[in-house]
Amino acid sequence: KIFRLSPSAECTRLREIHVGIRRRPFFGLPRPSRPFRPPVPKRNPIMHLIIPNLPKDLLRQCRLSTSPACGRPLALADIARAAGWGIVNNGFTWYLLHGLMPEVLAEPLHAKEVLAEYLEGRLLRGFFEAYAPGRPGVVRNLVVLLARQSGGILDLEGLARSLGIARNTVDAYVEMLSDWGVVRLVPAYRSRLPQEMRKAKKVFFFDNGVRNAVLGNFEPLCRRADTAALWENFFANEMAKIHAARGDGWTQYFWRTTGLWPRSVDLLEERNGELAAYQLRLQDDERRLTHGVLFTRTYPESRLRVVTPLDAWLIWREADAQGCASAPASTTQEG
Repeated sequence: KIFRLSPSAECTRLREIHVGIRRRPFFGLPRPSRPFRPPVPKRNPIMHLIIPNLPKDLLRQCRLSTSPACGRPLALADIARAAGWGIVNNGFTWYLLHGLMPEVLAEPLHAKEVLAEYLEGRLLRGFFEAYAPGRPGVVRNLVVLLARQSGGILDLEGLARSLGIARNTVDAYVEMLSDWGVVRLVPAYRSRLPQEMRKAKKVFFFDNGVRNAVLGNFEPLCRRADTAALWENFFANEMAKIHAARGDGWTQYFWRTTGLWPRSVDLLEERNGELAAYQLRLQDDERRLTHGVLFTRTYPESRLRVVTPLDAWLIWREADAQGCASAPASTTQEG
C-alpha cells in the first residue's frame, strides 16, 4: 500500500530540502569531517583533591618518624612552619580526609594503602600486644563504633547493646583505647547552671585518616553524611596538638544542657578561669545560631567564636604564634 503526502505537506518538505541545499557551502557538497575530540570533563572544585606538595626536608623527617616507636600524627602548624600556611590551605581538604600521619604525608599517592597497613600492622597489633584483651574481635567492632561516634557524645549504653557485652566491659575497653591514644575523651563543663551535663564525655578519634580507614570510607566531602563530624574531630585535634606542644595549660571541654531544647557549644577550652568557646560550622550562612546565646549569658567573660574551615587557619596561626587560643577579630561572635 502506497501512502502519499498531502499537497501542502509535499510543498513544505520540498521547501525544507531546497533551503537546506542552498545554505550548504561548496554548492551543496558535504562539509569536511572534523577529527574526533573527546569531551573534557568539567573540574568540580569541591570534589577535586589537591595533594599537598611538601618540602623535601619535611618529607625526609616524615620518613624518619615512621618507626614503630613513633607514628603519631603531625600538626598543621608543623607543616606551616616548613612550607607556609598557603600550602596548608591548598591541601586542607586532603588533610581532612586522609589525616596527618607521617607515613601518609611521605606517600600521599598511596594514602589509602598506607593507612590500611598502619591500622592492621601497627595500631591494632600493638594494642593487642600491650593490653591483651580477652575478646579481640569485640575490640575491633568497638573501634569501628567509636569511629562512627567521633565528634559526638560517647554512648556507652548504645555501645554495650550493639556489642552484646556489659557496660562496664565497654567502659574498660574505651579506657584502654584512650590510654593507647586511639581516642580522646573530652569531659563536659559544668559550673553555674543546674541543667548542664555532668558526666557525659565526647569522643575524638586521634586522626581523621585512620578513622576513615577504620570505616573504609574515603568519599569526597560533598558525598559524605559525616562531614560535620570530620570537621569537628579535626579542629579539636589540631587545637590539642598546639596546646600540647606549647604546654600552655589549656584543657578541652564541651558544653551542653539537658531538657527538651538543649543548647550546646562544640568545643570549650579553659585555663585558670579563662574560657574560649568555639562553635564549629561548615558554611558562613550557619553563623547566626541561637545555641550560643544561653552560654554567653551564663558566662559573659568567655569568648565565643564561630569557626568555619575557611577561617580556622587564622585561629591555628594565632594559637601557634602566641601560645594561646586567640582568634582574629574577623571571626563572628554569637549572641
